[in-house]
Amino acid sequence: MVGVGLIILTGFSQQVFKLRRASLILVGLFIAAWVFWLAVGFPQLWDGVNSYDAVLDLRLTGNMIYVLNRATKFVWFMFYYCLYA
Repeated sequence: MVGVGLIILTGFSQQVFKLRRASLILVGLFIAAWVFWLAVGFPQLWDGVNSYDAVLDLRLTGNMIYVLNRATKFVWFMFYYCLYA
């Protein structure tokens, strides 16, 4: 997590990154997906067991967990992609 923060700070300090409307929307989507993932108990891909007590009582199948995991990572990638000038 520290590395991710440093990458962002370095990108802005070198004037490589610029905030755009798309990047702000994407970071909002990432935060929403991450909060949902944590609210359902942070289910793991390999066994489907929750790492935390779930706030939302939803049972996710292995495929649903995979899609949620990959969608969250894809939105994070697109956020970085939209930051480049």
